[in-house]
Amino acid sequence: MACAFVLAACASTPADTPLPAVGGGGVSQGEDVLDVTMYQLIATPERYDGKTISVIGLGYFELAFGNENRWALYATRDDQDHSTCALVDIELPDALTPEAPKLRALMGKYVLAIGTFEAAQPIPPGVVVMKTCPGASTLHARYIGHWEF
Repeated sequence: MACAFVLAACASTPADTPLPAVGGGGVSQGEDVLDVTMYQLIATPERYDGKTISVIGLGYFELAFGNENRWALYATRDDQDHSTCALVDIELPDALTPEAPKLRALMGKYVLAIGTFEAAQPIPPGVVVMKTCPGASTLHARYIGHWEF
């Protein structure tokens, strides 16, 4: 009985309400895609720099005015709630920018993202960076879709 309750509580949307996917799949046939975790990307970003990866994380998609949109994947809901730097920034290519409003439906849900990973460059000692999470790496996404477990 407890297991059924937990599974019901984890369901994020009714089965008849499909969530949007942004992008067309993002992987061409024969392309090597590494399945990685958020923790691998955060702890050792240099291992995945320039590689095509797939990763599951908690979607944070905030639409704002102008170029102030913020798209990211957090490792956990606690990381998002407390605005930790356990995140990877998401960048959409220009071709997918019109699809950006669809991301709002994925806010706070676990998503699968596929794209090319760009590790953040180390910040030299004594340099001040005016960015919320200066060490955050970027995923140049080709696909973002809802992930259910």
